[in-house]
Amino acid sequence: MALTGTAAALHEAADRIDEAARRLGTADPGAPAFGASGAGRLGELGRALHLSWLRAQDARVSEASAHAQRVRQLAELVARASAGLAEADRSARDQGETDSQPGVA
Repeated sequence: MALTGTAAALHEAADRIDEAARRLGTADPGAPAFGASGAGRLGELGRALHLSWLRAQDARVSEASAHAQRVRQLAELVARASAGLAEADRSARDQGETDSQPGVA
């Protein structure tokens, strides 16, 4: 059934988003990349830039993790919908078979 494949694809997407969040969390070029080891005002600016980088990075990691959780919830809803449709199909099929049998009310 197409919905079960959709649910599996959504679970895979959530895993990939989580992996991206994990990798993003390790992507710190270090304070020297921002000039934080410099003297005076330039060094201060570099340290402030690095701190801004870290804060923004943490925010993106949190956002990605939250999105992954929402995608997982969507996958579960799709899986439940798929199961419900399959049950409805079985029930309708069973009802149809009962209705078509002579002498069965």
